[in-house]
Amino acid sequence: MIIIRPSDDIDSEYLGYALKANQRLIESYAEGSTGQTEINRQRLLDETFINCPSMGEQKKIANMFSTLDEKIRQNKLINDNLSKFRELLYMRLIQSSDVKEVKLTELFNIAYGKNIAKSELTRSGTKVFGANGLIGYTQKPSIISAPTVTITSRGSGSGYVSYLNIGNAFLTNNLLYLNENKNLGLSFSYETIKSANPKQFVTGSAQPQLTIKNLSQSLVKIPSDINLVNKFRRQMYPIEEIIKHNSFENEKLEMLKNTLLNKCF
Repeated sequence: MIIIRPSDDIDSEYLGYALKANQRLIESYAEGSTGQTEINRQRLLDETFINCPSMGEQKKIANMFSTLDEKIRQNKLINDNLSKFRELLYMRLIQSSDVKEVKLTELFNIAYGKNIAKSELTRSGTKVFGANGLIGYTQKPSIISAPTVTITSRGSGSGYVSYLNIGNAFLTNNLLYLNENKNLGLSFSYETIKSANPKQFVTGSAQPQLTIKNLSQSLVKIPSDINLVNKFRRQMYPIEEIIKHNSFENEKLEMLKNTLLNKCF
């Protein structure tokens, strides 16, 4: 472990952001065997230089980045709370309604994403989403053109349910997605898929996977009165828009933060 203690010449928070700016360099020096890593650590100490303006300037720079981080944190907190509120309202809807039990595949047309080679990932174009979220961009045609719910279908996260409240996107073959949701609404579809607990249908320990065939065994409860579903959809729309706005804003803030880190350090 490399321990760098702030001195009177460097602000601790400023140092933290300086190290973040050099994170890739630090990680590259950490690679290799134990003996080689020790040598690399010494090289890191010898070859890494941190620009140290006046203490006042350091504090201004650190404050700028901490303000960005706090805004990102607040947006995430708001989205987390709204997501919990949405789940609570969904549970109340199901518990207080006359419900019927149907197969998941009777409600949703579920499809597989498509394979994409690393060489087809670009720095701009259509967003590409995989099991771990956004992984890049591509010039290939979009797979979806409207918001949809996704389910991780390969790897340790198989069965994890998420949703994309965006327009065009390319989805990798590590994801299942709703090709058409019969106008049930994004939030209702998302909560219904979650209630099915897709993880219980994951097979394989060495290479976990979730297939549409296995998922089709799932039964879910929905209100018998479709008007209640429509009402829920209308109620959730403002929440979806706020979450969408906050997520988009955080994406832009992270890009701005990375740009400023490169310029300041």
